[in-house]
Amino acid sequence: MASLHLEALFEEGSGRFLPEVLSSHDSKALGSFAPKWIEDQRSELRRMLLEYVDRGLLTYGHQPLAKRLFKLAEARKDDELMGHFLVAFDASTRKILRQRTRYDFTTREYSTTQVLEADPAIPHGSAPTRRTPPVNGKVAPLPRYKSHLTSFTFRTRRYLQRRAWRYFREIGKKDAERYIKTVSQALALYTDETLTKPADLLSCWGLLHALYHHSPVIVAQRSGFDVADGRSLSELSPAPAFIEHWKVSPDPLFALLGAARARPVRRFAVATLDAHHAKKLPPLSLIRALLDSRHDEVQSFAAKMLESSPDLDKWTLDQWLDVLRIESPGVVHRLAALFRKHVAPERIDASTAIRLALSPLAPIGEIGLASLELKKIESAEDIRALLPLGEAGAQSVRERAIDWLIGRLEDSPFTTPYHARVLLDSPHRDVRERASGWIFRHESLRLETLLWSAMAETPYDDVRSALLVGLERVRPMLPYDSVRSVWASVILAVHRGHRAKPRAARQVAERVATHPDEADQLLPLLAILLRSLRAPERAAGLAAIATAVFKNPALRPAVSRHVPGIELFAAEA
Repeated sequence: MASLHLEALFEEGSGRFLPEVLSSHDSKALGSFAPKWIEDQRSELRRMLLEYVDRGLLTYGHQPLAKRLFKLAEARKDDELMGHFLVAFDASTRKILRQRTRYDFTTREYSTTQVLEADPAIPHGSAPTRRTPPVNGKVAPLPRYKSHLTSFTFRTRRYLQRRAWRYFREIGKKDAERYIKTVSQALALYTDETLTKPADLLSCWGLLHALYHHSPVIVAQRSGFDVADGRSLSELSPAPAFIEHWKVSPDPLFALLGAARARPVRRFAVATLDAHHAKKLPPLSLIRALLDSRHDEVQSFAAKMLESSPDLDKWTLDQWLDVLRIESPGVVHRLAALFRKHVAPERIDASTAIRLALSPLAPIGEIGLASLELKKIESAEDIRALLPLGEAGAQSVRERAIDWLIGRLEDSPFTTPYHARVLLDSPHRDVRERASGWIFRHESLRLETLLWSAMAETPYDDVRSALLVGLERVRPMLPYDSVRSVWASVILAVHRGHRAKPRAARQVAERVATHPDEADQLLPLLAILLRSLRAPERAAGLAAIATAVFKNPALRPAVSRHVPGIELFAAEA
């Protein structure tokens, strides 16, 4: 019944055919589909065939189907399908690095070495080769197949690896153009996810031959590749089989560089282009496409080619700005240098310059800021557009931008307290510090009541600390509740504010001395300082209480209530 169901799905060309095949474990029924599946010309069934080779060869009970498909693909010279088989068989064998202890009988010493061994999760067993001894007068039948194995054994997988590479090796001996085309298609199928460890790379028979066949760092043995004595994988550099074929044209290498999903393949393409095609530059459109790669080595190589291109002067401003959208730390310095070389800052409009200045990458932000520094502020709208510079992502650019902006605001007739408040509300401490200093220097802003009230309500400790510095001058202009809130926020800050607390304590003492009716509200703040773990804070609290009582002795009863155990200026006997 299962085979009839699969037959119906196959004839229909249904998208459910592949899931049903993968869920089936009927070896005989599956094996019969190999000839008709590989001969079918429908695009959907072809896609499912390639996907099956990629992820279904090791499914339990699928050995007959997998082997028949492989032999048929080889006989039909199906290069695309054989490329998928090469990658799948390379991924099917894995070795692991283990430590082994050996005893040397000549020196009578133990030594520990690291060896590559087959992954124990891969089946290693085989069917019995002779009948078992009689049991109770009965002889067990000889098994007809390895029913206890869930998939191909390690030895079979090694054989399939070698046979798949042999197919491409024979092509390389006879047809250079076909070899480059078919091997490039296969190399583009390898992924970083299947090559996470050095041992994974050494397990890939076909990949190592294609990329490092002539390398002295590795040696091919009966059990697979291993590192040569006295060498390490860090020394491995591309030395491919049939290197003369790769020297013919750079075009297949550029195509492979853009399509490769595995780092060894990308590094091979870059190294081969550098070694044999360094003077042959691709068109700018291809370089631009490579710059969009998510792989660092591809972006770096594309940036190097862009630096050598003689056609950069032909690019428009929009094309250059499009390049700056590639915010990759690995190439941003080179791209920014090229931009500054070929694009004058005057060509960038204000809105674009602001967008560039806000970039989290300093080289791009510097380009935007350099353009802004050449522009004039001619209206209040210009100032409002510049205020987001306080949100610039690169600290070095942000500090320069705010210094420049404040310098312009000091001389501009369009400056209002709103601009200072926006900068004070910045999430960046360096911006708030510069804004606070500007307010203290600017006479009209220093006397702005609404601005100081806003500083009193700020959630930032550094702004409150700055407010304390100028509080003596502006305190009469502020609501008392706002001032008391600032004092409380500073004194109650447990992990910070140690420099501002003595100043706040002195201001509280002056207020208590002149307004004894507020002692019950303010003395508890000074009592908190006396319980601090920091000696300077305790000393500041004690000095503030003593100052208040010295100026107004009538505060002694209130001090006794809120700070029991302390006696200041006791009455004479």
